[in-house]
Parts: sequence; C-alpha cells; structure tokens
Amino acid sequence: MTPSDPRGIRNNNPGNIEVGGPVYLGEAQPPDGSYLRFIDPQHGLRAIIICMIAYQHNDGCNNLMDIIYRWAPPSSNPTTAYLASVSDATGILPADQPDFTQASVCDAMMKAITTQENGEQPYSQLTIDRAVAMVIGI
Repeated sequence: MTPSDPRGIRNNNPGNIEVGGPVYLGEAQPPDGSYLRFIDPQHGLRAIIICMIAYQHNDGCNNLMDIIYRWAPPSSNPTTAYLASVSDATGILPADQPDFTQASVCDAMMKAITTQENGEQPYSQLTIDRAVAMVIGI
C-alpha cells in the first residue's frame, strides 16, 4: 500500500463506507475524515456486504437497483452508471434481489464495488475468499 493508492484502498475500506452508520467488526480508529478505516482489507470487504444486507432487511431495498441507489445516491454519484457497471460486473440484473447467502454473489459484489469505488480491485482471490467466509460463515 502506498500514499498514492485510492483512499478506500489505503483505509482498508474499499466500499468507501462513511462514518455515521453502525459499528462494523474490525473498524480502526480514528476514521479518515468522514470515511471509516478497517484493520485489514477482509474486514472492509465484509463491511460492504453487511451494509447491503442491512439495506435489504432494514431499508426495504428489494433488488440490486434499490441497493445501489441507497449505496450511491444520485445526489452525490452518477448512480445510473454505477448500477450499470455493478450489474455488468456481477451478472445481477437491476430488478433481481442479490442473495448474499451465496459465496459467488458476495465475491462478485465485493469485486464490483471495490472497482467502482477505487478504479481498481487490487485484492487477491484469497483475500476475497476470506472476506466472503466472514460474511457467510464458511
């Protein structure tokens, strides 16, 4: 990791999750301004999926479109393009509900969100697999 890496990568927060929500497992202190920091990439990747599961269960986000519009609202993001990019990368259609109990869905979403937020996905498959295992308990 270098100072020139994107903020999300430097902070082990590849989803660029902001301060002000729930406390996530593996949060590091202090935050980086308005962005959370995590102790390692696995915890930051895990937080992406945990946040999206909360959107489904607590906020009524019933499909990928609802989740992405909640994750990256149009007030501060090109949300339509963001949704298209994530849908293309994951193979999940905007009207489909992601099943975050499936390792392949978690894997694909972690990679797509990381790429969208940081312009790159630098993590090894082993790191992704460890983060997926933290989500679904395998």
